[in-house]
Amino acid sequence: MSRVVEGNGTYVGGGLEAYDRVLGEARARMIKEAIEEVNGVFVAAKTELVRKEWGNGTQTAAYEDFKDETINKLVGIAQVVGKPQCERQASEAGTTKITCTGQVKVPVVDVMAVEM
Repeated sequence: MSRVVEGNGTYVGGGLEAYDRVLGEARARMIKEAIEEVNGVFVAAKTELVRKEWGNGTQTAAYEDFKDETINKLVGIAQVVGKPQCERQASEAGTTKITCTGQVKVPVVDVMAVEM
C-alpha cells in the first residue's frame, strides 16, 4: 500500500554552492518531508547502567556508568509523481533560497526490526 502526499522542501545556499546542488537539496528535503508524513521517524533507545562497588568492610566506594544509545531513522523510499514546482529567490547577500513543492508517492512501512 502506498500514499501520495504533498511534500515541501526548502534549502538556502550560497557562496561556492552551485545552483544544481541547492536545487537538489530542496528536492531531497521535499521527499524527506513526505516520507516522514507517511511513515514517521523510527526512534529506538537503549540505556545501560553499570554500578561498581568496592571496599574493605569499613570503607566503601562506588560509581555508576551510564551508556546511552539512540537511533533516529527515516524509514521509507519515495517516488516523485510528476514535476515538482520549485521557486528560486535570490538575496542581496549572495544566497539562493529554493523551495520545492510536489506530489510524492511513499510506500507505507508496516513493520520494521532494528537490532541495537
